[in-house]
Amino acid sequence: MKLKELNNDKYSIAFTTFALVLVFLANIFFWYGFLRESHGGKLYISYLDIGQGDASYIETPNGGRIVIDGGPGNALMRALGKVMPFYNRKIDIVILTNPDEDHLSGLIDLCKRYEISLFIESGTKAVSASYKALKGCLAVKKVPVIFARLGMSFPFDDGVNIKILFPDRDASPLKKNDGSTISLISYKKDDFYFMGDAPRKMERYLMALGDMSTSTKLGRESVLKLGHHGSKTSSDEKFLRAISPHFAIISAGLNNKYHHPSPETLETLKNLNLSYFRTDEVGTINITSDGQSIWKEK
Repeated sequence: MKLKELNNDKYSIAFTTFALVLVFLANIFFWYGFLRESHGGKLYISYLDIGQGDASYIETPNGGRIVIDGGPGNALMRALGKVMPFYNRKIDIVILTNPDEDHLSGLIDLCKRYEISLFIESGTKAVSASYKALKGCLAVKKVPVIFARLGMSFPFDDGVNIKILFPDRDASPLKKNDGSTISLISYKKDDFYFMGDAPRKMERYLMALGDMSTSTKLGRESVLKLGHHGSKTSSDEKFLRAISPHFAIISAGLNNKYHHPSPETLETLKNLNLSYFRTDEVGTINITSDGQSIWKEK
């Protein structure tokens, strides 16, 4: 009788200890999630280090999630794991600026592993196996797909808005770089431009359309992700002057075969006294905005 009581006490202690451990772990998970999701009215943008390509991740103040481009290979998944909560598998909007491999490939795994609410692409012609695989995944998972058009706007409930600046027409006849999706993410007084691989002639065309006026108003700050990885084919001096970004961002792979960014582009930035950061030099570039000012996280 006494032995049975002792065994019951042992099991009771073990169960109580196990329950306490579960409660402790649940509290840790809860507070991790709470603190991770408490943005304090801040917008976070990570220009991801994915090698020679483009990929960006954006979290809005209320937890909206946006991915712009996916980079080459499977580097996107590793990069996202460092900036996105591990327990979250939902992306509100994915934008593919250009169907080249260095913008597209990583989105295939993203489609397979995450829930995507809306997919936006430029509409330029693409026939690669990777593009077909991506479109097939989107179709299987019944993700809504639309073509980007000038004037489209995608507001979030925390004041963040995505505005499409280009294409302004059916982009299927255009070359892939010429038809790159150009978008502007705005949060109160701060603007963030994503240029895809748009060349100089498209930058000049964008200025002619006059849709950059919001970022040139007095008191606004902006970040410009340079077109085509800082290539000499992009970043026209007049265009850089028109935007006059607080920071310029260059996404390029270390010692890439294209020699991006070009010395000409770097010289133009220097002559205009514009600060810039390069993923090939500093890795993922994390930028924060409170809607009034912009700063780079260490």
